[in-house]
Amino acid sequence: MFDPSYDAIVVGGGPVGCVAARLLAKRGARTLLVEACPQATGKLAGEWLHPSALRVLQSAGLDPDGFADEAIPGRGFVLHPADDGPEIVLPYRSGQAGCSIEHEHLVGRLREAAQSHELITFASGWRVVEVAEGEVRLARAHGTQSSLVRTPLVVGADGRASVVRRSMRPGGDDPRRRSHPISYMVGTVVRGVELPYESFANVLLADDGPVFMYRIGPDSLRVTMDVPRSTMSRARRDPTRLVRGLERHLSTHFLRALTRAMRGAELRWAGTSFRARVDYGNDGRALAGDAVGHFHPLTATGLTMGFLDAAALASGIGLAAYRAQRERETYLPELASLMLYELFTREDSSAERLREAAFSKLRGDVAMRDSLIRMLSGDFDGWGGFARMMTDISLRAARRALSGSADSTKRWSSAGDVGRLLPWLTWPLIAAAPRVGRPRLRRRLAAFLLGKYSGGTNGARAPRPHIDEPGAFEAAVSAPRACAIAAAAGNREEPC
Repeated sequence: MFDPSYDAIVVGGGPVGCVAARLLAKRGARTLLVEACPQATGKLAGEWLHPSALRVLQSAGLDPDGFADEAIPGRGFVLHPADDGPEIVLPYRSGQAGCSIEHEHLVGRLREAAQSHELITFASGWRVVEVAEGEVRLARAHGTQSSLVRTPLVVGADGRASVVRRSMRPGGDDPRRRSHPISYMVGTVVRGVELPYESFANVLLADDGPVFMYRIGPDSLRVTMDVPRSTMSRARRDPTRLVRGLERHLSTHFLRALTRAMRGAELRWAGTSFRARVDYGNDGRALAGDAVGHFHPLTATGLTMGFLDAAALASGIGLAAYRAQRERETYLPELASLMLYELFTREDSSAERLREAAFSKLRGDVAMRDSLIRMLSGDFDGWGGFARMMTDISLRAARRALSGSADSTKRWSSAGDVGRLLPWLTWPLIAAAPRVGRPRLRRRLAAFLLGKYSGGTNGARAPRPHIDEPGAFEAAVSAPRACAIAAAAGNREEPC
C-alpha cells in the first residue's frame, strides 16, 4: 500500500500541495502527497499567477512554458474606477510577467508533474483521519482500508478547512484565529468578447461590489463578482441583476454576453473570508497556502502566497525561520489587500472622498503604482511605501472634505464626517508595527472584520457556522436554504 515511513507527507493535492511536494522531492525528500477528493477541481478558485509564482514553478523544475497550451500571459492589473477619470494601469516591472490558467487545467498539470517524480508517491482518494507527532493515519475516502505512516514533517496544504491545522489545536481555534466571512463571489465564463485591457487582470468598481475579469482561454474570460452578504439572497434569485451598473465600463455586446453567462450552467458561487496569516505550524507540522490564512481574492494573491510558502518551507530553513520569513513577507500584501477591499466597498460618508483621493494619487504617482503592484504580487517591499501611500490618501481626502466641493450637496459640514477619515491614518502605524506585535494586530483586524461583515450593526446576516468546526459543513448542506451552503463553502473553497 504505502511505505511505513516518508521524509515528508503533504496533505492536499491542490496547486500549493503539488508544488510543495515537487520542491521537497527536489531536495531529495521521499514525499507522500495525499488528496482525498481528486475530482474536485472544477470549483471557483485561484487562476492568476503573479511573476513571483512563476519563479517558484521554475525552481520546482516546472517550466511555465510547459503550460503554454492553457496559460495566458499577464502583464499586471488595471483598475476601472467608477468616475470620469482614466483607468489606472498597474503593470509588472519590465521583463516580468504573470499568467492566468483555468483552475482545472492548472491542477491537472501540477498533479501530472508531481506523479512523474520518482520520489513522490501520490495517494489519490485517501484522506487524513489523524495527525499525531511523527505519524499520520490515512483512510480510503470511500472504503475501509487504512494505513499508519511515520514522518518527521507533515505539511498542511489542505485549504481553509485544514485537517492539519485542526490537529494542532484539538480543543478548537481561538475565535480570533478563525476564518471570518466577508462576502460572496459569483463567477462565470464569458465567451466571444474582448477585455477592456487584454493581457491584464481588469478590476471594475461596480454598484454592488468589485468585478474581477481576466482571460483563461483564446475565446473565454473568467468574470467574478463580489456580492455583499446583505444582498446575497436577491442575487441568488436573479444573478443578472449584478450586471446592472457596468454600463460605464463595458460595451453593449459584452453586457449581453455576460447576461447570458449569468443564466448559464457554468455559474459558480463561493464565500470569501479573512483569516490572519499567523499560524504556520508546530511540532513537526507546517502549514502552507490557505491553511495558513487567506483574504479576499480581489487581488489574486492566494495562489502566489501559497507557492511562496511552499518555496520557503522546502528550502530547509526550519520551521521557526520559515514562520519568521513568511510573517515578514506576507504582512504588507495582507494589509494592502484589506485596504483595497475596504476602499472599494466602503459605504459611509467618507467613502467617496477616500476613493477620489486614492485614485487621484495613483493616477499621478508612478512610484506608488509600482509599490502597490509589488506588494500585491508578493514581491516584498518595505513598509515605507505602504505607509506613504496610506498617509497621502488620508490627508488628501481630509483636505477635500474640509475644502468642500462645487456641488453643495457633496459639501461636508460636520466635523464628524472628517473624523471618519482618522482611522485611515492608523494604517501606516499598523504597517510599521514591530514584528513581535504583528500577530496580535492581525488578529485584531480579524475581529474587526468579524464585527463588520458578519452581522451586528451593519444589518447583514448572522455569522455562518465555521467550517473549522467538525460537522459544520454537513450541517450547512442539510439546511433548507441554498445560501447556507454557499456560506459554508466560503471556508471550504468549494462552489455552492
